[in-house]
Amino acid sequence: MLKIKKVEKPDFFNKWIKNNKGYSLELRKYLLAEEQWKVCCYCEKTVSESPESSHIDHIRPKDKFPDLIHDYDNLTVSCQTKKRCGHAKGNKFDENFIVPTEDSPGDYLTYSPNGEIRPVENNKRGRETIDILHLNAPKLRPLSPAHVVGPRRGPCLRRPCRGLNF
Repeated sequence: MLKIKKVEKPDFFNKWIKNNKGYSLELRKYLLAEEQWKVCCYCEKTVSESPESSHIDHIRPKDKFPDLIHDYDNLTVSCQTKKRCGHAKGNKFDENFIVPTEDSPGDYLTYSPNGEIRPVENNKRGRETIDILHLNAPKLRPLSPAHVVGPRRGPCLRRPCRGLNF
């Protein structure tokens, strides 16, 4: 799971809020390029801004948090993979969910030698987030580097982060 540091919202964001159409592609492109290194915020799979590849995800679901529908800090980009990541999360959310814009995922999640994501010290937040997002789907394991063992305290778990020191 990617640790996301939110940047200043783009100029077009207020226009996107007004009609919620026509700017989705531009918003996905901005979030991916400026905040997410062009990867899904949950599984860190490479995605593009195209609707076939990604969607805007409300970390705190719209159904449960209607006041955050247009809160820029609640928006990320998730892959379009069915039954995983944002699609698996749907409107599931509670205080144990690891919020990538607020929490450091490396404090809660780590890798086993075979690439399986595990909760650090079997913590509840890690277990529940892994289950909700289906982060141990077999297709995700090839993404995880075999040499990653033990907790990484950096901003991302699955891939070497560009220009960041640990």
